[in-house]
Amino acid sequence: MILILNIGVSRNKDTETKVVMEIMHLDNVGVRSRGRVCRFSLTVLMRLMKEWEVCGVVLGGDFNSTLDGEAYKAMEGGGVVKDLYGLVKERKGRERM
Repeated sequence: MILILNIGVSRNKDTETKVVMEIMHLDNVGVRSRGRVCRFSLTVLMRLMKEWEVCGVVLGGDFNSTLDGEAYKAMEGGGVVKDLYGLVKERKGRERM
């Protein structure tokens, strides 16, 4: 399996506040491999947050996972990222599947 993590850091030029941004697309073949990739990604994000002194993480992409899937649970349980869907009070468009 090949894994490509697209990671960048955005910095506010006035406040010097930094945010890590990552885009990840997980395969749609192996449930276990998606969970491992998510755990690895969290390790990388935690290291970068510490080394680069960032205040947060923006993570996007296609997890190819359901809410009860290993990949989703790994990301939600890692303590680094939160699913914004549950934090948004007003939604437009279709509901989550």
